Order: sequence, then structure tokens, then C-alpha cells
Amino acid sequence: MEERLYALEIKLMELEQTVSELNDVLTEQFKVIDQLEYSNRQLNSKIAALGEADETDVRDEPPPPHY
Repeated sequence: MEERLYALEIKLMELEQTVSELNDVLTEQFKVIDQLEYSNRQLNSKIAALGEADETDVRDEPPPPHY
């Protein structure tokens, strides 16, 4: 009986360690996701700004020089 209790305590200790490690990984992944979301918003803003700056009408531009 005592051996079984000891084995269960060891197993519980290992499971607690695994849960702790998984929690650390999950926390790090959330940080990475937050950074990626921030970068994505920044890039979308830059793309939108470039799109607005590029919305000039082609007819307003002078014709290209001919050779």
C-alpha cells in the first residue's frame, strides 16, 4: 500500500511539473501572438496609407515620353 502511495505521489509531482511547463509555454505563445497582432496592425496601417497615397488618377499624369 505504501509503495502505491509513493508511486502516486511521484506521478502527481511529474504531472504538476508538466502542467507548470505547459503553462510557461502557453504564456510565451500568448506574448508572441500579441507581438504578431501588433505587427499585423502596423503593417495594415502602412498598407492603407500607401493605398491612399497611390489613389491618384492616371489621367492626371502627363503622358510618358516616346522614343
